Amino acid sequence: TMEPKKITASGLIWIGDEGATSNALLVPVEVVTPALNHNEEEIFDRLFGAEELKVAKMEDSLDENGVLDIDADPHRFHVRIPSRLGGKPVTAKLGTSGNLGLGYNDPVTEIPLTANPFQQESQSQLLVSDEVDDNADVQDEQPGDRTHRIMPYGDVEISEVKIGSVRYPLSMKVRVKPQRIAEVRVIFVGTASAYQGEFTEFIKVAKERFAQSGIHLDVDTKSIPAPTTINEDDFHHDDGVANNHYGGGNLIHQNMKDVVALADSTEGVGLRTFTLFVVNRITGGDVAGRAFTKKYTAPIDQPYTNRAVLSAEHIIENPQDPGNPRKYTLGHELGHLLTNDGHYGGEYGGTNLPLYKIRQNLMKENPDPVDALDGPKRLTIEQEKKIKKTLDDLNK
Repeated sequence: TMEPKKITASGLIWIGDEGATSNALLVPVEVVTPALNHNEEEIFDRLFGAEELKVAKMEDSLDENGVLDIDADPHRFHVRIPSRLGGKPVTAKLGTSGNLGLGYNDPVTEIPLTANPFQQESQSQLLVSDEVDDNADVQDEQPGDRTHRIMPYGDVEISEVKIGSVRYPLSMKVRVKPQRIAEVRVIFVGTASAYQGEFTEFIKVAKERFAQSGIHLDVDTKSIPAPTTINEDDFHHDDGVANNHYGGGNLIHQNMKDVVALADSTEGVGLRTFTLFVVNRITGGDVAGRAFTKKYTAPIDQPYTNRAVLSAEHIIENPQDPGNPRKYTLGHELGHLLTNDGHYGGEYGGTNLPLYKIRQNLMKENPDPVDALDGPKRLTIEQEKKIKKTLDDLNK
């Protein structure tokens, strides 16, 4: 009877009698995924070897009650050994490593591989970007864990395979490669620089949201003094007039133009492709943020587009729900810039998506701030396509 003798770092198991190599067999350890079309729909009833992996949006694996079905997610993956190995029990140690943010390196856990007539294969596994999604698996960070935190540039790493009672060290990695990169600058205006610490968390949340669509946010932060022409506690973003100036679109208020001009002229600051300004307070009701997209801005004000303004007071204090900061506002306003579009879902956009898919929608107007598994914190595939088009158009 052939027994497993050793395993190579590249993911090959040597099975055989070391003294009789003619009877030996090399069996690979594989990470496999479904094959998808451009709409992220499965096109074959089989799994294929993966050269890279993707963070899941969970758009197709959450039901109306927010219950996760990993087997239904098109971005699931499995660990597979294409041999029954004599029916011996097999487990693999799996975690994530190499993430730019150390908090996203998911601890190594042991997952079982089940024998069928042809191979040993794990249950479906899912890559996720935040703690709530990671906790969706009741076995989180326990043997049999099926959800694993990761970010773009991170690796899924299989560090060991156990066959029978013998453990074989391994160092097999499959990377999450970003499909697009968006350069973003967050600029704190005047005394709003005091809020930079709180906004670190909101930037982190935005990175998590866009990682689910394969977008890496390359974010840096800067501070500038407040222009002398503005009142920091009474900031106006537009002039309230739309669709009546040189062919239509919104007009941007001079307050916003002055801030953009100062940032662009300040040595060492300047603007990136997408820039978000944080001010103390936006005037005119409970306005937490406002984005200026090319699609909805008057032609005369196009030089000021791809910018957004955020109210530190309304985001942090959140008059609608005191004590619960609007952690998704930064990502939501950036989403307007990256999709070059407005709100989407429910009464907006004429969509007929099921209710639970609308709820899972970062770009819905006034998204519920509750950080729940089925909360409105995900981008839909339609929004993802718009983001990729925006970024591709910039690189033409």
